[in-house]
Amino acid sequence: MTERWETIEAVDAARAAMEARLGWEQPAAWGLLTPDGAVVRANVRGGYLPGVAVAMVVGHRSGSRSYPLTAEAIAAAIAMVEPAEACTDIPHPNIAVLRLLSGGDAVVAYVSEAGFVEDVEGIGHVEEVEDRYVAALLAEIRRGFPTSRSSTRS
Repeated sequence: MTERWETIEAVDAARAAMEARLGWEQPAAWGLLTPDGAVVRANVRGGYLPGVAVAMVVGHRSGSRSYPLTAEAIAAAIAMVEPAEACTDIPHPNIAVLRLLSGGDAVVAYVSEAGFVEDVEGIGHVEEVEDRYVAALLAEIRRGFPTSRSSTRS
C-alpha cells in the first residue's frame, strides 16, 4: 500500500472521487452477505467508501440489486480502500468484513432510496422483493441487525 489517506477529509475526497468516476448513486442501504443469504454486515446511509469500491468492481451504479463476489472481486475492492486504514480517527468495519469474506464467495446487495423508503413505510413487502439478497438485507435491517448508520466512511 503506497497511498495513504490519513485524514477524514482525505478519505471523504477519495470516496467522492470514486463515486464521480463511477457515476454512483449512493444507496439508502447496502450490505455484505454469504451466498446462502446470511447478512454479515448491513449499512444504512453509511459505509459508502467500501460500498462504492465494491460497486466499481461489479459495475453497480444505482437501484436495488445484488451481485455475487468472488475472492478476486473482494481482493480488488480491498485494494481500493486499504489506504483509508491510515486514518485512525474512524473505524473500518466494512474493510474488516471484506477481509473476513475474502477467502470465499460472498454477495453484495444494494437498496435504492425508493426501495428502502417503500420498505420502511410498509408500502412494499420484503416478500415481494424479487432479489432474494436484497430481501434478506431489508429483513435484517427491519429486525434491527447492527448496522452502520449515517457515516459516509468505511
